[in-house]
Amino acid sequence: MNNLSKKNSREKIAELIESRGKVVENYLIHGSLDIKPLISMKNSLSKTLESAEYSEGELFRTYQTSAVQLFEITYEIAWKTLQKVLKSIGTDARYSKDTFREAFKIGLIRDPEAWFDFLISNY
Repeated sequence: MNNLSKKNSREKIAELIESRGKVVENYLIHGSLDIKPLISMKNSLSKTLESAEYSEGELFRTYQTSAVQLFEITYEIAWKTLQKVLKSIGTDARYSKDTFREAFKIGLIRDPEAWFDFLISNY
């Protein structure tokens, strides 16, 4: 296959994905799922952690507190996003543990226990 054919194939795949759904990580979700809040929070958390790495004293503690709060918000948004994904395929998971178990069953997350650990440590 020459370079022009490869490019055309990639463009066709991109058009197909754009016309039929959105890519969420490695998964194709048919319909519309807005993951911008999740991406935004992830980026904010990453920037805060990076800033904390180069800080000391009171400024470090401020970044540390911010990072914890951003993580908690990101966790909640991830949970709600997974609920939406599951609902779009006909699975109703009301509670966080149910959501993470079901998401694991269909391969959306690798380890539900890691998600459970956060719940336990947070209460």
